[in-house]
Formats: sequence, structure tokens, C-alpha cells
Amino acid sequence: MVYWSLVGELIDDVSDFKGRERQGAKDLVNCLLNYGYAILYARVWEALLMAKLNPYISYLHVSNAAKPTLTFDFIELFRQQAVDRVVISMLQKKEKLTIENGFLDEESRAKLTSNIYERIHRYELFRGESRRFSDIIVKSGPN
Repeated sequence: MVYWSLVGELIDDVSDFKGRERQGAKDLVNCLLNYGYAILYARVWEALLMAKLNPYISYLHVSNAAKPTLTFDFIELFRQQAVDRVVISMLQKKEKLTIENGFLDEESRAKLTSNIYERIHRYELFRGESRRFSDIIVKSGPN
């Protein structure tokens, strides 16, 4: 995919990122992305429930009673701004991030979580008003 090859170019000097890997990822970049997406996933799930929407009925993904496909649809709007941007920035700043036995170590998880929460709580201009990014997630819901 073009997007991931461009991400690879942005972090080429600090990582041997070969592409996006979801489940079972053992490399640093994919572990950071997966952990970050899990944090965002919880926020998106909460926003859908607040909007009284059924997370299992989607528009883009094939509906599946066992998977919250609307959450999968909705998270796509925020992945780059809330997680990818944070991970790329941390790598470019050469922050000390470590994997132990195929998982982020405690310190790396704490740094990533802190940076993502900082990003989510940052104010952005949205529809002419200054709002926290977390509030934009709620207001952007398919209400």
C-alpha cells in the first residue's frame, strides 16, 4: 500500500519497517501502531455508544455479528491524526522504545500512551471552533 511505503520512508533512518502487520506483529513500529490503535479503538467505541449507535452494524465493512464493524469503519477517520502521527514523531525524535519478547516493554507502552492521550486532548480547530480532539471524535460520529 502506498501509504505504508511513505510512512516507511519517513522513518527509514530509525527503523527497518517493512510494511503494516496487524496480528502477531513483532517489530517495533507495528507493535506501536497496534497498541496505539487499541487506545483509539476504545475512544471510538465509546463515541459510538454515546451516539446510541450499534457498533456491529457498519457501512464500509461487511457486517458481522461477532465483530464491531461500525467501530472499524469509524476509527479510519482518526487513525492517522491520533496514532500514526504520534508514532512517527516518537520514532523521528529517536525516543527510546523497546520490545521484549515481541511486546512493547512497560516504559515504551507508558510513553506511547502518554503521547497519544496528549494528542487526543490537544485542541484543534473544528467547524470554526476550538475543540479537544477527543470531543471531535464524539461530534464526528454518524449521528
